[in-house]
Amino acid sequence: MTETLVRLLFSLTADQVLVGLAMMAAAVAVAVDWRVVLLALAVQYGLVSVLLGDHVLPQVALIKSLVGGFCLLVLYRTGLYVQKAVDSHSFPGAWVDQQHESLPFSTSFRVLALAMWTLGIVALSNRLRFDFMAPQLLFPASWLGGMGLLAIMLTRDPLKTTAALLTFENGFEVLFTPLEPGLLIMAFLGTANIMTALVGAYLTIVANLRYLEPLPELGDWESTTLALMGPEPNREGEASA
Repeated sequence: MTETLVRLLFSLTADQVLVGLAMMAAAVAVAVDWRVVLLALAVQYGLVSVLLGDHVLPQVALIKSLVGGFCLLVLYRTGLYVQKAVDSHSFPGAWVDQQHESLPFSTSFRVLALAMWTLGIVALSNRLRFDFMAPQLLFPASWLGGMGLLAIMLTRDPLKTTAALLTFENGFEVLFTPLEPGLLIMAFLGTANIMTALVGAYLTIVANLRYLEPLPELGDWESTTLALMGPEPNREGEASA
């Protein structure tokens, strides 16, 4: 299965890779369900590895794939853990509904923002020209970076924000890696990706901590007060001292 997927990715043409990157980055920016976001991010990592494979050593592209797989594993396990905790305290699919409510704009507004953002990215990439950079990498780098920024502006959910940051970092790596294709640079960028995923997983758990560590029943006022304020100090011991 994995070998077939790898062969399929590396059999894609350059235009197919660009179209796939554009669709997956847009999905990260607009999608609500965390599973759809992570699926789009997974395909995005594979396509970025294929894109970089034509400009850097195969070992460098392989490191990118391994780092992406680790980041996705961390985020998926975190999302699955939080999803089960939220569902057990409310109803199945409650976390997806909360993610949708956490988006400050409606679906129609986000689609409109995507269209306007697309026009800006296309216009910017057509105007920019760098002698030190391959022209075929300028648009995917601009698109990934721009979609990452758009996704950050359109959500307050930590897991989606992490996926948006990783999308932005993918754009930066498409821009920077062919200029400095050394393994040390890739290790540094990979570490930045992994740290982003770990911090995002931590913030996702903290944001949903009320479902992971539920308070006592509200009717038990004494237990609720102790859980919120902590035990009272031993005043008799202080008086005798």
